[in-house]
Amino acid sequence: MRVVIVGGGFAAVQFAKTLRSKLRASECEILLFNRENHDPLPAEFLSKETTYADAIKALNESATGHLLVLDEKQRFWGTLDRNDLYQIIARIVVTPADKREDVSQRKLCDLLDSNPIYVTLEDSPLVACATMLDHCISWLAVVNSKDDPRPVGRFRGDRITRRLIEKIAQVQEHKTQAAN
Repeated sequence: MRVVIVGGGFAAVQFAKTLRSKLRASECEILLFNRENHDPLPAEFLSKETTYADAIKALNESATGHLLVLDEKQRFWGTLDRNDLYQIIARIVVTPADKREDVSQRKLCDLLDSNPIYVTLEDSPLVACATMLDHCISWLAVVNSKDDPRPVGRFRGDRITRRLIEKIAQVQEHKTQAAN
């Protein structure tokens, strides 16, 4: 089942979070959709206070393979994907055995850097593409503005590439029609 929630405001996000708490990801895909020039915001969010064990579980249940991490005011704080998990595991492995602690109950805010990469609603898709290329990432969070970093959507590299190919094909088709 797929539930599409139209709008990306606070009430829509809260509704999506409530619905997600009642239905597993395997039972229902939840998408927040607004009219902006980006993909809908997945309804899968973590708090920066989420434990590492709960974050792994949420990431494994995620349809997208990445999650947004929000602070206590529902502002964009960071991201979590499998690469982040690998980096955390690598830090654990290089820690001497006698100094290792049970990381499963540590909070994300203790394990991840809060230096989120994002674009705002005012930024163009070209800025989003350049940012993804600069940081070697395949997706990018979209927030309202620098002063209001509440997440509203995401740009995905695969979708942008597909749209660019479609536009190029349309231009070629128009040129061919004009030549005839």
